[in-house]
Amino acid sequence: MGDPQHALDYLQKAVGNDPNFAQAHAALSHTYSLLGGTGLLPYTEAFSKAKVSAMKAIELDEDLSEGHLALADAVANLDWDWGTGEQELKRAL
Repeated sequence: MGDPQHALDYLQKAVGNDPNFAQAHAALSHTYSLLGGTGLLPYTEAFSKAKVSAMKAIELDEDLSEGHLALADAVANLDWDWGTGEQELKRAL
């Protein structure tokens, strides 16, 4: 497995270069979740950033499955909002 910090750096550059790249925002959200879940970033900070990135991905492309999957993960881990998590998982499918 690659270094998630490198992934974070590259994805931050990607969204910096193209703020309208929805897939990069979704991937950034997944990376923050990975970093928070493994303790490489503080949990609340990581999942807060994951949620913001996922919401941006969905704002840019409401049909992007990866964005809805990322939001499901973020709200379940940050807010313990199982209802929204389930809705977002169903939306991703």
